[in-house]
Amino acid sequence: MDFVISIILSTLETCTVFFLTMTMHRYKHKPDYIMIGLFSLMLSTLSYIMRVKFQLPRLDIPVQWSLMFLYVHYMFGVRWFYSALMVMSGSILYALLQSVIILAANQLGMFSFSDSQSGTSDGAHRVQIVSVIICAALIRLMKSFRFGFSFVPNHPRADVKLKGVNKRILWSMVVIGLVISVSIISMSTQSAYLFYSSAVLLLFSFIDLMRLSYVKEFEED
Repeated sequence: MDFVISIILSTLETCTVFFLTMTMHRYKHKPDYIMIGLFSLMLSTLSYIMRVKFQLPRLDIPVQWSLMFLYVHYMFGVRWFYSALMVMSGSILYALLQSVIILAANQLGMFSFSDSQSGTSDGAHRVQIVSVIICAALIRLMKSFRFGFSFVPNHPRADVKLKGVNKRILWSMVVIGLVISVSIISMSTQSAYLFYSSAVLLLFSFIDLMRLSYVKEFEED
């Protein structure tokens, strides 16, 4: 039963991240919701196997993000630079929202850092449910107010020049990758200090990435 609940909630989470990603960047083509659902189911099953069967929670997020990047790149027809930006933006925003929920749940005694190891505890399930609900509401608000960026090109062969603001965005994503590495270590070592520190660093890194995205959206490169 734990397996079924975990897979369902993880699939909902992954779908939510995809929808958040598409909303943030105003994806211009109608997505294949069935394919996204099936791909999310595959990722959730893989995540469960890595966490529970092989006890490799540190590899969970890097593997999932890498596969999501490949999916966006090949299935959405988006160049690698923009694929990385889309996946990272949506995933980081979801991670930040979930970090706030984890902090609140931890203070209320409804979640402990040991819950993050397997992802199959009642505390982890509660965090997943609340995260999906809040993020779904956020997506609705973003669509209502037409918030998001539209600079991701439609053409899969659009030229990408790594200079100017693009270069700064690339370096910002590298920094975020390093912060995520610290965050993964904090969750696997159950270090509250590392978790809170990495969450704060992640917040500032995300703000910088959004600032650069704003610059790219409204200013000539």
